[in-house]
Amino acid sequence: MIQVSTKAPGEAVTLSIDFTAALASGDSVATLVSVTSTTRVGPDRVGVLDGSASREGNVILIPVHNGASGCVYNITATVTTAEGDTLAATAAMAVS
Repeated sequence: MIQVSTKAPGEAVTLSIDFTAALASGDSVATLVSVTSTTRVGPDRVGVLDGSASREGNVILIPVHNGASGCVYNITATVTTAEGDTLAATAAMAVS
C-alpha cells in the first residue's frame, strides 16, 4: 500500500501510482485495466474518482475530488504488463 498525502474535502488532486518497482526487469505497463475507490475509514460512501485515469509510462494518474472529512479512501489501479502479468496497487487517501 502506498500512503498518499492528505487532501481537503473540496480539493481536486491527481494521485499517481507508480508500478515501476513491481515490474520484472525489462517489463512495462501496457494497459490500464481499471481504477476503483472504496471507503476504508469513516462513514462516507461517496465516490472520489473524478474523470478518467490515464497512463504515463509505468505511472497511473488518477484525478480525485471531494470526499468527506475524516474518511480514508483506498484507490486501487489494476494494470496488465507487456509480459502479460496483471498487477494491482492501492493508494490510501485521507481527507481532512
